[in-house]
Amino acid sequence: MQQTLTILETAAPVGLDGKRRDFHAFTDMSGAGMQFFRTHLAELTVGSHLAQAGVPFRFNTADAPDLHTSACSAHLARCRARSS
Repeated sequence: MQQTLTILETAAPVGLDGKRRDFHAFTDMSGAGMQFFRTHLAELTVGSHLAQAGVPFRFNTADAPDLHTSACSAHLARCRARSS
């Protein structure tokens, strides 16, 4: 987890402060709380992979998809072209 946070802090995407606060404030060990924890952990993990791959992204700060990237469709098109 520390490596994930280090990668994200280096990339410094928009919205990271809010995600970091939510993650560090976690205290609810109930089923719903653990679901919240796992969701945030997944978002941070995916964000760190995007950062390592050099894909520009931001964490959403409103109720909508959790990660935004304008490079996604272009990146996927390149991946499809290479795999053909």
